[in-house]
Amino acid sequence: MPYVTTIPVVFPEEPAVVYAALLDLASYPLWNSGMKQISTTQPMREGLQYETETVVAGRVNRATITVVRLVPNEEIELISHGGIIVYRADYKLVATGPRQTRVTCRLKFEFRNFMLELTRSTIESMARARIGADLAALRALLADHQDD
Repeated sequence: MPYVTTIPVVFPEEPAVVYAALLDLASYPLWNSGMKQISTTQPMREGLQYETETVVAGRVNRATITVVRLVPNEEIELISHGGIIVYRADYKLVATGPRQTRVTCRLKFEFRNFMLELTRSTIESMARARIGADLAALRALLADHQDD
C-alpha cells in the first residue's frame, strides 16, 4: 500500500544555491538524519545510480537510488529501488522572493517485507516530520556556510 506525503520548507537562499546543495551527495550524511553510508560523493546527474544505507524505524535499509530527472534550479526526481522502503521523491524549487526558495518534496513510498503497526496518517506524518527535519538541517547548514 503506497503512502504519500508532501513537505514544504522555505530556504533563505536563491534556488540555484539550494539546488546545488541538494545535488551535493558528499554533504548528504551531514543533513540526512538516517544516512549511515552513501556509495558516491559525486554530484547528482540524470541517470546516476548510487547505493545508500539508512536507518528507518530502527532498521537498516540498503537501497539503490536512481536520479530520474533534473531540471536546473527547479526540480529533482529520485527513485529508490530495493530495501525495506521504496519511494519516488520529487523536489520542486520555487523562488518566492528575493533570496527565498520554497522546496516542496512530494514523497510516495511503500514498505517491502516490513510491517508497521501504525495507521496510514501516522506513517505519513512521521515521514513528513523526518524529511522536514532533514531539509531544515540542510537549511541550517547553508546558513552556517553564509557566515563563513
